[in-house]
Amino acid sequence: MRHPSLSTPAAYPTDARRPLALDDRWAASASDPLERTRLIEQARETDASAQLRRCCPSAARLMEHLSWRALTRLAANEPLDPNDPDSWRNPDAHAQIVLRRHGITSLDSTRLTMDAVRALIDGQARADRDAGLHWTRLADPATRLDAPLRHAHAQLPIALEDPAVYAYRDDQRRALATRLGVADEQAGDLSRWLLTHPDAFDRRELRCWRIASATWLALAGEQLPAVERVERPIGLFLLPAVGVDGWQLAPVLSLDAIRLVHSLGGRVEYDLRSAVLPLTAADELLERVNPHTLHAGPNEHLDPTAGLGQALTGELGTPVNAGVAREKRERWGRLLVRRRPCIERDGSASSELVVRVLTIAGREFPRRRVGAAPRDEHAAQPSAVMELGEAVQTAI
Repeated sequence: MRHPSLSTPAAYPTDARRPLALDDRWAASASDPLERTRLIEQARETDASAQLRRCCPSAARLMEHLSWRALTRLAANEPLDPNDPDSWRNPDAHAQIVLRRHGITSLDSTRLTMDAVRALIDGQARADRDAGLHWTRLADPATRLDAPLRHAHAQLPIALEDPAVYAYRDDQRRALATRLGVADEQAGDLSRWLLTHPDAFDRRELRCWRIASATWLALAGEQLPAVERVERPIGLFLLPAVGVDGWQLAPVLSLDAIRLVHSLGGRVEYDLRSAVLPLTAADELLERVNPHTLHAGPNEHLDPTAGLGQALTGELGTPVNAGVAREKRERWGRLLVRRRPCIERDGSASSELVVRVLTIAGREFPRRRVGAAPRDEHAAQPSAVMELGEAVQTAI
């Protein structure tokens, strides 16, 4: 969870045969679900609870979001301020109720950034004040709240079409796609670069689309020369460092390797580090990729060509005459090949090829400078943080 819930005192012994005093309820532990259920049931019957529900009719599980202190107040028929942070179990619960007040039931507040959560909560408090809502007393009759509530709910305090309010890139892409008029099925194809430069959108511009996405592959096929043979299947991906200013490099499949995989009927995984191909593509893969960059078996197979050739033959199912790496880049960046079982669409057992970026440590290519893709780790290790110019020059 992104927000810790309010802490509560230790459990207090109670007699199940009598109603709990308010002080007893406040002392009861939040870890006691039965006690909380009893308190909710009593609070639900009060006029104060009815007033809170009138404020938020679309929250079917409103009471579950309340803090113990808030439930205790409602049980005593004391009015509750929905804008008081102490009324809710945590900021996410508070923000969730603000969304429900506006009839938004399909969005979970945990998908928003902390800045957006704060803006949502603070904005609703201002809207309530501007509408003349005074939560310190019970309205009599309750219908007196209807007009000011309509005013307070006229506009959500944040713009859900703004990608910046979302914590996760999938949500950011969907919001940006809506703004740009991009079809829903293409939303996931929008690039990370475009998320930070939305005004530069051009449907025909490759950098506006995520590398290896269906849209990117189609545009690359139209705009770039066809890939006949891949000499360098491993490339470097330039990415912004997380949490600090600067840039890092990480080993991934090269652009030519990505396009070759696509042409062979395979798919590239989201991290650009691995791909899956049909086993029937093995012969063509051998013909169109520099054999000195292929690898199978343990890292020790790098130099003994006989062991490497045997391992590749076993994985690809066709004789492979692997040669010794001719220069430093072929030794460092390798395409690890592995056969794995799979089930075809008709239910029959089959096999497929998995190719993955593998880097072999060497003095010329230290991990600190260019990152690494170890054999036994799924995620690539990025390089040290650098200035943009230094990172680009290192990659070159």
